[in-house]
Amino acid sequence: VLFRSGKTLDPIQGMMESQKQFIGDASHELKTPLTSLRIASEVFLRDKSPTVQDAKVLIQDNLSEIDGMQSLLETLIQMNKLEYDRKEIVLNEHV
Repeated sequence: VLFRSGKTLDPIQGMMESQKQFIGDASHELKTPLTSLRIASEVFLRDKSPTVQDAKVLIQDNLSEIDGMQSLLETLIQMNKLEYDRKEIVLNEHV
């Protein structure tokens, strides 16, 4: 019986590992652009004579990074919603 229960848990453990990997990847994908935004902003603030053009370039670059992070977050929200909806369907089938 223990052997069978171990086999039954294998898919669940695999899903948990995949989820941990995905969360790690997503965290990295968000942390990298945040770090880039911080560094670029700090460098700009240390500049003794920044120009308006420098500020515009920084803001454009920052907006591009923000767009990427927003896209990733929207994907994560959609994935979470799909997972939640799937769980709702499964729970309703058992009722």
